[in-house]
Amino acid sequence: MQSLIISSYIDYTLKPILGKLCYPKGMDRSLLKRDRYISLDGIWKLDGKDIIVPYAPQAKRSMYNGTIKEEMTYTKTFRKPDIKDGERIILHFGAIDQIADVYINDVFMIHHEDGYLPFSIDITDVLDDDNVLKVRCIDHLDKDYPYGKQTKDPKGMWYTPISFIWQSVYLEVVPNDYIKDIKIKTTMDRVSIKLDKPRTYELIIDQDDIHYHKAFEGDEIMIDLKKEGLDIHLWDIDDPYLYRFSLKTDQDIIKSYFALREFKIKEIKGYKRFTLNDKPIFLCGLLDQGYYGDGLYTAFKDDYRQDILNAKRLGFNCLRKHIKVESDVFYEACDELGILVIQDFVNSGDYNFIKDTALPNIGFKRKSDHKPHTKRHDIFIDHAKKVKEILDSHPCIIAYTIFNEGWGQFDADHVYELLKKDDEDHILDATSGWFIRSKSDLDSEHIYFRNKVLKAKDRALLLSECGGYVYSDEKDSYGYGSSKDLLAHMQKIEKLYERMIYPSIKYGLDGFIYTQIYDVETERNGLYKEDHKTLKVDGAKLKALNERCHKLLEETI
Repeated sequence: MQSLIISSYIDYTLKPILGKLCYPKGMDRSLLKRDRYISLDGIWKLDGKDIIVPYAPQAKRSMYNGTIKEEMTYTKTFRKPDIKDGERIILHFGAIDQIADVYINDVFMIHHEDGYLPFSIDITDVLDDDNVLKVRCIDHLDKDYPYGKQTKDPKGMWYTPISFIWQSVYLEVVPNDYIKDIKIKTTMDRVSIKLDKPRTYELIIDQDDIHYHKAFEGDEIMIDLKKEGLDIHLWDIDDPYLYRFSLKTDQDIIKSYFALREFKIKEIKGYKRFTLNDKPIFLCGLLDQGYYGDGLYTAFKDDYRQDILNAKRLGFNCLRKHIKVESDVFYEACDELGILVIQDFVNSGDYNFIKDTALPNIGFKRKSDHKPHTKRHDIFIDHAKKVKEILDSHPCIIAYTIFNEGWGQFDADHVYELLKKDDEDHILDATSGWFIRSKSDLDSEHIYFRNKVLKAKDRALLLSECGGYVYSDEKDSYGYGSSKDLLAHMQKIEKLYERMIYPSIKYGLDGFIYTQIYDVETERNGLYKEDHKTLKVDGAKLKALNERCHKLLEETI
């Protein structure tokens, strides 16, 4: 009987979870991909007890049944990969929350602080045939670090916290002189590719009817596709065309991609309008908070693809990734499937419900910026810069949110100037919702408890949060107005469009972000349930409402 229970546990619990960990780990670096990766995901030890990495110990899918403390240690044994003379082995971590010290065979390798961003280290010189990887982690839910919607008391719009490793861990075999970084910028007919250092390179595009080879010296190449006689195939939402290419050196070869597209703000008939490839576009967007049920923060490419396709089926063309940075494969999926992304930086600092949410929602939208101490200031700036370094090259990324609803806000004008410097390719929403200062690319409004006609002023106008209506049989469901049946729920949504979104388009409204794509724990105001599959609205009607937005924009301009 006991063996039957163990067999059932493996078949119905472990296998489906471990099966999700079989993605090629090269996909975690979609814009700088090689062929030689060894996944370290799977069963590790956390303070001596089994845990399935990359799930955080709070996630049911981690199978961890020990006590979760603020300071804990992971261990994992692994064999040294076979390598040739001159090759190196790089250890990659997708993300660890919040502080980590990494050891190989008790040799200290790297100290990392952040919570949401990848890091790596060359471990070649300390490896034996058999090795012990040790990761000592600290997570006090320290508000000096980015922490998003995590709380020790989850309820309402605050959710179960995660700790420690929550994205994939893997090894990569590279040559001695390997390409460490790539930055890509494009227009509608040009691409600029910048590498980490000068070398001799060969760039190869070999797809469809394009067979292009170009050798160059240095650390950057700019290709004018028209002058080179290459076909111009623009990337847009309905046709997300990617040019896939290889870069070779005398030692290394990587695979990557770029897309020809421009997202800009241009004045059209007296209003600042969003344009994609010189054509006006209205953003029908959804708030996406990146929680995945029993996996909490952790998801894989199929999960991301499902969310994107679910959004597009309802007529949405944009996701606002809210106060969380995902694995690189999320942004790759957005590039491939054709959806635009507004990326939030992850908030730090204290939050006060009365000052930061309740009073602004009834009209009190002015207050002084918080004055952070040097540590939090430096951590936030460093985090924001690194997010941009990692994501700027993805064609799906059109904008960044710096501060959301005053939460942790400080010196917003200075931070805007710092991040806007040398970047005309991305829009910056300096103060999303309220507590606006003098500098931002957008006027960014959050309106939940009423419908009103919005009128643009000197900037592009985005209704960056709205809706949030609850339709759920569950008790204690958090949201912004609830309905007992689908008809009443859809009537609320229709009124939002008819009384606020539609009439505001002729006065310069450029888009909206509806809260939200799926339920998150007790916040049950999603269009889909927490399983990310079960639709809670009339899909055909909602799609028609979104299509009407585009028609109204066409009639206006």
